[in-house]
Parts: sequence; C-alpha cells; structure tokens
Amino acid sequence: MDQDEKRPASQTPPPETPEEPPRRTAMQNFYEHFRGVPLRYLDIFIGVCAAALVILVILGFLKGRGYL
Repeated sequence: MDQDEKRPASQTPPPETPEEPPRRTAMQNFYEHFRGVPLRYLDIFIGVCAAALVILVILGFLKGRGYL
C-alpha cells in the first residue's frame, strides 16, 4: 500500500501549482508608473498644487466681493 493512501485527506499536501504573481489594485498599478520619480519632485509638485489652490480660492473670494 502506498504511503499517500494511508493519510487522511486533511493531511495530504495540496497539489503543486505555479505561483501566481501578487494581484495589485488599480492604485498600485497607477503608482507603479512613478517608481523612478524622486520624492523631491513629487513634494514640489504637491506644493505647487497647494499654492495654486490657495491662490484660486483667494481670487474667487476677491472677485465675489467685487474687488476684481
């Protein structure tokens, strides 16, 4: 009798399958494009966007009050 036949089904090892690559989310796929970009440039970009947002809010406030 073969050794595998004596084991209960819960103790038999699972059949070998090729290892699948880890699944990535859409955000991980998006950020994968920016792996080569230094963090310094990303920080500058975020700073410029924040400054532009503040300027646009101030301009909208001034235009709403009739100063522009």
